[in-house]
Amino acid sequence: MQLLDTQEVEYKCDCSTERVTKALIGAGEEGLREMAEDEQTEVCCHFCNKKYLFPKEEILKLLKEASK
Repeated sequence: MQLLDTQEVEYKCDCSTERVTKALIGAGEEGLREMAEDEQTEVCCHFCNKKYLFPKEEILKLLKEASK
C-alpha cells in the first residue's frame, strides 16, 4: 500500500436554505398545501440539526411555483 496524500478529517454539512427549499418543493402540491395550514413550517437537517423556518407566506409562494 502506498500513501498518496493526507488530509484532516472534518464533519461538515452542506445544507442550505436553497437545498431545503428544493426539498420542500419535492413534497409536491399536496404536501405544500398541508404545510400551508400551519403559520410556520420548521425543517431540521438530519445531519447537523440546523433548523430552517418557513413562514406560511413562503410556503404559499412555493405552492404557487410548484403548480405552474
